[in-house]
Amino acid sequence: MRHIAVILDGNRRWARTHGLDAQEGYSRGAAKVHEFLEWCDEAGIRWVTVWVLSLENLRRNRRELGVLLSIIKNLIDELAADGRWRIRALGETSQLPPPASRTR
Repeated sequence: MRHIAVILDGNRRWARTHGLDAQEGYSRGAAKVHEFLEWCDEAGIRWVTVWVLSLENLRRNRRELGVLLSIIKNLIDELAADGRWRIRALGETSQLPPPASRTR
């Protein structure tokens, strides 16, 4: 297999089920991305597409959206700093705040 794609979904729902707030769900979901990419690397998968945000997410209340975008930005920064991953933002990037919409 050369390419795999995954949609990150259900972190808020997972958090609610476990009595946690949405921020904790988003944070734990972001942490799983690291594990997933390691697995892909070990399996020899060269290209990975990770869908981290839908336009529907942009309609969340301002506070929750700010938390979500901050977690996504931190995830992108961590992956870029690792140096093993080439990151490209795809889709409606014009809807994202500046640093999140850049390719690294």
